[in-house]
Amino acid sequence: MTQEGSTQSNAKQDDVVKQINEVLKRFRSVVDYLQKQETIPSFRTLCQTTPVVKEAFDRTVAARCNSRVEQWCNGRINCAIIGSSGNGKTTMLDEMFPGLSNRGLLVTDVTDTTSQALHISFADKPEELNEVFVNSWSHTQMVSLMEDDDVKRQNETDGINVEFLEDRVVIDGGSANLRDMQSFKFPLRTELRPFPTSYRVPTDKLSDKRFVRALTVKQPSDQIDRGSLVAFDGNSYNALQLRAVVKEVRLKDGYKNILRWSKRTPQEAIRLQFVDTPGISVQGSEKDEVLRHFLGKKSNHIALQMWMNDELDIVVHLVLCGRNSDFAELWRTLETHCEPGQMDDLSERLVLAVNGMNRYFSDKNLIDKYESPDQAVSGGDHFATTIEDNILQKMSPRGRIKPAEICFFDSKSIVEADKRQPYGDYYRSCEATMQSWTEPSGVGYGTLSRLGILEGFKENISALVDPKDRGQGHLVRKLFDLVDRRGPYLLVKKFLVRTKVFEEVENLLEAINTYYDEQGSLNRRAVLDALLRCLQFIDLDDPQSLENFIGDKIDPAVDRMDFSGSDQRPETWGAEAFEETAKLLKREIVAASSPLPDIATEFERHFDTQIANWSSRWGYDDLRIPAPSVNSPNSADLMRYCLKLHAREIMLRLMAEQESTGDSEGFEQSPEDQKRILQIITWLNEARSMTKTLCASHGVSL
Repeated sequence: MTQEGSTQSNAKQDDVVKQINEVLKRFRSVVDYLQKQETIPSFRTLCQTTPVVKEAFDRTVAARCNSRVEQWCNGRINCAIIGSSGNGKTTMLDEMFPGLSNRGLLVTDVTDTTSQALHISFADKPEELNEVFVNSWSHTQMVSLMEDDDVKRQNETDGINVEFLEDRVVIDGGSANLRDMQSFKFPLRTELRPFPTSYRVPTDKLSDKRFVRALTVKQPSDQIDRGSLVAFDGNSYNALQLRAVVKEVRLKDGYKNILRWSKRTPQEAIRLQFVDTPGISVQGSEKDEVLRHFLGKKSNHIALQMWMNDELDIVVHLVLCGRNSDFAELWRTLETHCEPGQMDDLSERLVLAVNGMNRYFSDKNLIDKYESPDQAVSGGDHFATTIEDNILQKMSPRGRIKPAEICFFDSKSIVEADKRQPYGDYYRSCEATMQSWTEPSGVGYGTLSRLGILEGFKENISALVDPKDRGQGHLVRKLFDLVDRRGPYLLVKKFLVRTKVFEEVENLLEAINTYYDEQGSLNRRAVLDALLRCLQFIDLDDPQSLENFIGDKIDPAVDRMDFSGSDQRPETWGAEAFEETAKLLKREIVAASSPLPDIATEFERHFDTQIANWSSRWGYDDLRIPAPSVNSPNSADLMRYCLKLHAREIMLRLMAEQESTGDSEGFEQSPEDQKRILQIITWLNEARSMTKTLCASHGVSL
């Protein structure tokens, strides 16, 4: 993206952040205002006497307590790097963030690392480089992992006892039957206590290699330090306890390479944060002693918790060239524990990063794929094998995934150690071969085209050949481009949809509109009286009574509806059909009950208010069903089915309201009370309208 384009994108995202915070401000104000019960007595009484209002408000309060809603949106996008152990994640981070390695905060000389997430963000000021925070699991999260079916079964099999106390989890291996217990370095009885808050690592400990290695590496038996490494809030933690309780380490970097590669300003770079997640499929180690089963599941549990907490915006799936993807294992875990649809938009925010491009020139099986065209035809070319077969078709148990981007990169240290020549010299010798794959007659051209990465691969080649880029810079540029394209979408969805802010705004607004008019005046007694009188012809004890009414008065009229010409009104035909059905239902209710004029007026006012809410909530205002036409002959039948179904739903909801009579004589409303309710209604309507506009502008489904 050009400098001008990135500047425009930055301004656009700033505006989105501002609007999101305006919605959050109104939502938080509504809840905080209503929780001060003395401020609006009429609403307090409604909550005490009317279940539908209390339930709506309780759900809204629960959404207000979401940690995401407690914070203001700052526009930061988390980029999570997910891959199996041994695929080169740490080596890549070492070259992307040399400052961290120079400070001793990235250990690359071992493979048996501890399982924790590493958050890397931009240091706006030099002094921020010394800000390193360690966060632990909560007590609830510890219990959840210890209660995992596999962990529980394996602990029971090995005689490891687990006790859950109010402030800690106690693991006792005194009766365990593990063969290697004689070599254990830590006590058989271990207590795991969560940190009360984030632990800020003292500056002197940042240069203590013993501390850093104990925090990040499972050390050999002869090097293990069994003493206390951290003393916090009156509790001490040894290396084994830290392995278990630490969930994430947060630190900052100057982004020297990131800024150089991306050509972005610090103000833009600060938006992108990197999260190194523990390796997929990491198994427990004998070094974990009595905690081996707990720690054997910790890696996937960290990814699960981060996914459930919506901390992973962009996902970089890193796979070593020629290896199979293990992502499906994590996918199955997520599907088991997360809400339905949590993975639906993954393709739109997924970047596949293939490490070790040099393997295409050193692995004989891959070389044969492009040097022997017959083999490429019969078994697929080198890209079809390594990208489609090994990764995309194995990532999901639901079928093939199409990432937003596919990038290839390599490591300077690995290439130079393996090839025994300078990185640039080696890749310049491979450049012509890579270029040949982008020609129409080249082996791999078809797969690159099919994957939609042909042009991107041409850019990728230039980056791979540059020893100062190595394809890592190309990956970073693609990440910033993705933030430019999808950043607003990700932020709106994360802060306003997945937090249920929009859903609860609608729920609470519907409940309030039921019992207050548009000026904030309480009309509950009039509404209940109107409902009781206008629905008295329905026998509440006989379900067939409602069905007979709808079947006789509404269904035939819906069947006669003429949708001709609706294809000329594709945006409004659904709402018009629903409105026509609602008007018919209102007329038939009034005709069947013959209420006094004042009662009929109140009923119709309340009915119209509810219909306006339901038309929006049930999707008629934003209908996506094609209008009936020669090309869409079934749309009319589908619409008739929906209209009949919702006619019954309207009646059921009105009948439920009339049963919530409560103590109608206990309601009084002062002018100040009315003024405050009007302010609440205004805030909710503004939050609803702003969210719908944001979602429509950035492609977020509601």
